[in-house]
Amino acid sequence: STIGFSQNYIPFPIENATWSVEEYVYSIDITIPDECITTHYGYNGDTLIGSNIYGKLYANNLISDYPYEEMSFNPETAHYVAAIREDTTKKIWIRRPNDTLDFLYYDFDLSVGDTFCFDGLGMGCYEVEDTDSVFFKGELRKGIRFLTTNGEVWVEGIGSLTGWFEWQYTGNIGYSLRCFTQNGSPVYEPSQCHCDTYTSTKEISWANQIKVFPNPVKSELSIELHVQNMDKFDIRLKTIIGKEVLQIHSAEKLIQMNLSRLENGIYFLFISNSKNKTVVQKIIVSN
Repeated sequence: STIGFSQNYIPFPIENATWSVEEYVYSIDITIPDECITTHYGYNGDTLIGSNIYGKLYANNLISDYPYEEMSFNPETAHYVAAIREDTTKKIWIRRPNDTLDFLYYDFDLSVGDTFCFDGLGMGCYEVEDTDSVFFKGELRKGIRFLTTNGEVWVEGIGSLTGWFEWQYTGNIGYSLRCFTQNGSPVYEPSQCHCDTYTSTKEISWANQIKVFPNPVKSELSIELHVQNMDKFDIRLKTIIGKEVLQIHSAEKLIQMNLSRLENGIYFLFISNSKNKTVVQKIIVSN
C-alpha cells in the first residue's frame, strides 16, 4: 500500500470543495438529549498574497437544533475564515484574517515516526503512528494517523477527519467530518451521513430512551434500551472511515460490548430498530 499511495498524490483542493463538520455535545443526564451543531465550510473565490494564489475559505454560522437553517454550504450567508494554499512539497499553509504570516496546517509528506507540531492551533506536537492507503469513491489516498487520544487521522486531498478547526476532542464535546465534496460530488460520506442533509436525533422519539455509557470508554461499553414494545435491535460499531468492527443483534434491555481490543480513537455506534430508524452516537475509545 505504501507504493500505491506514493505514486499518485492527490493535491489538496483550494477551490470547488466543501466540508461539513459536526460538533456533538454528549449529555451525561439521560433526560437531556445530546445535541448536534453543524458547520459548513467551502471556497468562494481566490486571492493573491505576495506571489502565491490562495483559495478563500468561508463558513456558515453554527446552526443548532433541527431543522437546520443551512443544509449545506451557502456562500451567500457564509463569513470569511482563512486563505488556503498548497506548496510543491505537499504542505498546506493557512492565513487567517488577523495573521501576518502563513502557518503550516497539514504536511502530507510525513512518514511513520515523524513529528508534526500543531502550532496554529496550540495543540502541541505529535508523532505519526501509521500511514496507510484508504479508498474513497474508488480513489486510493494516503492516510496519516497520529499518536493522540482522539485518534487524529488525515486523508490526502481531504484533510482531517475531525474537521477544519475542530481538531481535538475535549470534555463532552466531540467533532467529526461528516461530509466532503469536490466539484459538486460527494467524496467522503461516513456511514449513513449524506452531504446535503442533516437529521437531528431529537426527531427520533425513541432516541431519548437509549443510554450509552461510559463515554469515553476504556473497555466495556453499556447500552441501555428503555424502549416500549421491545423488538430486536441491530447494533454496529464502525471506525471513523466506515469500517465495521463489531455487530450485535439483540432484544435485551442491557447490552454490553467489550471494546478492550480496539485501538484508541473515534468510533460511531449505530442502533437500528425493526422499522429501519437509526440512532448514531459517537464513541471515544481511550484504553
